[in-house]
Amino acid sequence: MEMKTSAFSLDPQMLELIDRKFRQKRRLAKSREQELFGIFQDNLTEEETWALKYLYAYMPVNDMADYDGTLFLSHVRKTLEIRAQVPWGARVPDHLFLHFVLPYRVNTENIEDSRGILHNELAGRTAKLSMKDAIKETNYWCHEKATYIGSDLRTMSPLTMIRNARGRCGEESTLAVAALRSIGIPARQVYTPRWAHCDDNHAWVEAWADGSWYYIGACEPEARLNQGWFSPPARRAMLINTRIYADYPGPEDITLADEWFTEINLLENYAPTRLIHVTVKDEQGVPVSGAEVRFEVYNMAELYPIASLPTNDRGEACFKTGFGDLLIRAVKDGRWGEVKHSADDSRCELILGSIEQPTGTVDFDMVPPPEREGEEAEALSEEQIERHNRRLEEGTNIRTGYEKNVPGRGRGPSDRSGSRTSGGPGLERHTESPREQPGNRRLPSGTFRSVRRVAAAPAGNPERKGFGRHLPARAGRSPERRFGRAGRT
Repeated sequence: MEMKTSAFSLDPQMLELIDRKFRQKRRLAKSREQELFGIFQDNLTEEETWALKYLYAYMPVNDMADYDGTLFLSHVRKTLEIRAQVPWGARVPDHLFLHFVLPYRVNTENIEDSRGILHNELAGRTAKLSMKDAIKETNYWCHEKATYIGSDLRTMSPLTMIRNARGRCGEESTLAVAALRSIGIPARQVYTPRWAHCDDNHAWVEAWADGSWYYIGACEPEARLNQGWFSPPARRAMLINTRIYADYPGPEDITLADEWFTEINLLENYAPTRLIHVTVKDEQGVPVSGAEVRFEVYNMAELYPIASLPTNDRGEACFKTGFGDLLIRAVKDGRWGEVKHSADDSRCELILGSIEQPTGTVDFDMVPPPEREGEEAEALSEEQIERHNRRLEEGTNIRTGYEKNVPGRGRGPSDRSGSRTSGGPGLERHTESPREQPGNRRLPSGTFRSVRRVAAAPAGNPERKGFGRHLPARAGRSPERRFGRAGRT
């Protein structure tokens, strides 16, 4: 079927792909034909039609069971209306609008028709600002609405987060992304699935302004962009990524291109990176295609896979990561192999020669990426610092004033003595069983592993790109690179 349209600058091949996947989803949801697709009988514009087809083509199947088409049509119309109203609407390229403004979902939150509500809150506060200042102002607003508290529940929706006034980092960042998108600014939730140098994980937000992406700590505003308490840990991360429900072409590194979503790797914007080339073979030395290769770090008393990639027809998988140690495991059809991979190495070969877990004890050390200095940022003036601190105090007072009217709230929301517990999409904090104590994990077969997280060596300095500038070299154990950005330590 030939398609001729200029909607969202999509080429004919992409239009055909979207239409094919839309028709596939429509067949899948035929039992809800009228509830979901009756909206296409309305008098839709070309942009509304293709925006809806795009959302339907890639939306999770459970959303097709849980929500009706009227919700999606309302979302699309309000988003297009906002794009025409905001001063930077025409400056946001179509591909960024489709992937990082139009989507209604951020995490696993319940979907509500919230875009217009959030826009009404923020439009007046941001209309006369630059895009960068609008990002900061939106985060001040988020600070007024919510603060951090650990939880292991399903991600709250933005409106529920506002009503609750507290949430974990995955919920804070869901609110901030939804708020930024409500004023037409491309935004995405990014996260590290697990840290390598300590337990737990974290999620935060990247927002686009006039050609560049910047990061913020959601609901934790700073006086400048690209700054947060997590800046030093991010410089030691092994993976920072996000999931996009689309056939996303980049330009960022693509970790996994699934039929229905794309995962992109943003690590090189924060930390030095290296490529690991893995080859998987059987016991006869024949490359194995379709094997699952898991790249695991030690976190929360277990070896946790931060990424899982399939091997290609040559039995190969390639993963961009940081300068820390990994346990790499491959498995297919019940046969597996694993190796502890050092940051000094760029290649490894796995033989699928095992069927059962071995017995006995295995001891090894896991070396995380080294600490790295951040970029020395231009000093803030006393006036900027005073204005920022005043905004923080005002925001806290607004939020605590609201919370005083919430029955049974107990301790104040500003008590943040506890550690952060969980973050990225679908990643909740692991709860230890009685036999899984920190430092040791009993495997199903009876193998007992004793793992130590040891200090990393200092860093070196090959050239790299990212948000910050290059820093001087220092001797190290491997061709690692020092790179950082302004942030609290």
